[in-house]
Amino acid sequence: MAEPLRPMSTGELLDRTFAIYKQHFALFLGIALPAPTLYLLLQLIRIEWFLRHSGLHGGNVFMRPQVLWFWVSVLLVWLLGIAFVNPPTIRAVSAVHLGREISVTESYRALRGRVLTVTGIVARWMGPVILGTVAGFVGIVIVGTIIELSSVSLGLSSFISSLMVGFLALVTMVVAVLLVWVRYALAIQVCVVEDLGAAASVRRSKSLTQGSVVKIAVIYLMVLVIGMVVSFTLTYAARYVSLPMHSARLLGILNAVGGFVSGALTSPLATIAMSLVYYDERVRKEGFDLQLMMVVLDEPHADAAFLVT
Repeated sequence: MAEPLRPMSTGELLDRTFAIYKQHFALFLGIALPAPTLYLLLQLIRIEWFLRHSGLHGGNVFMRPQVLWFWVSVLLVWLLGIAFVNPPTIRAVSAVHLGREISVTESYRALRGRVLTVTGIVARWMGPVILGTVAGFVGIVIVGTIIELSSVSLGLSSFISSLMVGFLALVTMVVAVLLVWVRYALAIQVCVVEDLGAAASVRRSKSLTQGSVVKIAVIYLMVLVIGMVVSFTLTYAARYVSLPMHSARLLGILNAVGGFVSGALTSPLATIAMSLVYYDERVRKEGFDLQLMMVVLDEPHADAAFLVT
């Protein structure tokens, strides 16, 4: 049965997110699995490489070129995970939200003709985020250096002032990155549901999120906290299990498996939530529920299929 399209509060959006995920757990887990599986393979390769090279040739193993290439690979896998997993998840949410049955295979049909577009959206999305993060960390390093010098030569008042500047720099970085993230939050939903190009999807996302920045940020932060709790719990369990065996390899493998489980279980939540926010914003700003009713009345057998093409 279709869920009535109506404006929802932040609490209702979160409740609906968890309800959809719980009721269709196997569907969303099946859609989400490819990205954390690939990430798990990369982590296992990293563990083996570090263990084999950490004691060779001297120097800091973390400064070697291979490590840079590994983190570049991790970033690419993460971006590709967004590009390849989000559209099927959005298609599945759209179908479920409108009372239609859908399989994992059918959900992945959302990628047809959209891979390059979604990749372009992710690139536009991540560019400002990466630049803001790098600039913020550079600022924090500079402020940290000032704090260290002032604590030695300029006295307590200068140290406290520098510490406050460093804290403000960190907060500014987090807020700036979060604002960019929120403004782009609905771009992939727009691409999948409305079949727009990358630039048009980004512009539409900025329009739909206008006036709802706080709501979207709160939802994102709630989902982030859940993911962190699951991840930290699994990391602690991995350390507890591996501690008696004194095996760095076992600890690394268990941490990687924990990351895989955490990613597979929690990664669909943000996409489900943002898909519901997308419909909520259209209902509020465009009377989308009335449009849907008119389509169903005019074409009784349409079943709103145009929403999940």
